[in-house]
Amino acid sequence: MPLANAFNPTRPNLATASYRLLPTITLTGSIPRSLHSKFQGCFPEGVIDISSGEIVIANTRKDTVTREVLRHSEFEDKVQLGRVRDHFLCKFKLIKRSA
Repeated sequence: MPLANAFNPTRPNLATASYRLLPTITLTGSIPRSLHSKFQGCFPEGVIDISSGEIVIANTRKDTVTREVLRHSEFEDKVQLGRVRDHFLCKFKLIKRSA
């Protein structure tokens, strides 16, 4: 498709945008090794890594700010969830209109 057709001002394309703040996960206490897999299961896949035998916060971008970990009494006072107030994660989706 020629570039001129892609940006036709008489039939503009539509775009939706969404944003969220970067989540933070801070361990404030030690979690027993027997609960590592349960702790990992409280977050989306790829957020927590336990392959080294200890809990590592691997990728907070994959977290959807889940509060599941706060529902378990054994993790009470051992984890703090938050957001970085000046770090936005933006997503844009272009919707092409047909002629």
